[in-house]
Amino acid sequence: MIPDRSTLPYYSAIQALERFSLEKSPSSNIQVAAYFNYQLKNSFLTESMSQNFAKIPDMDMDSILPLTIYCTILAQNQELLPICKLMLEYLDQEENYEAEKKVFTGLEASLDFIQKDWR
Repeated sequence: MIPDRSTLPYYSAIQALERFSLEKSPSSNIQVAAYFNYQLKNSFLTESMSQNFAKIPDMDMDSILPLTIYCTILAQNQELLPICKLMLEYLDQEENYEAEKKVFTGLEASLDFIQKDWR
């Protein structure tokens, strides 16, 4: 029996990744990246609180990257890597998008890991 995907941890972040292939403009992809980042961090906090941690773990790249890999594996979006590369090229020419650059860089790193190192 296939489990209901909506019960998966970080499901809202996974759904956000699946939206990338639906968007046609850089500005809408930037909005999706911001939404993914929000959902990932919100899910991280929710999961941390449900584990009854005395202190919520830091949300640095060391903790975010494995979660990004997890979400990327479960997202059903074959177009994610080309979109990330295109968006990073676009954002290199723009200012004031540092948070979004980090999101796309993290996605690219997770996709590279999955392609090269996942065994």
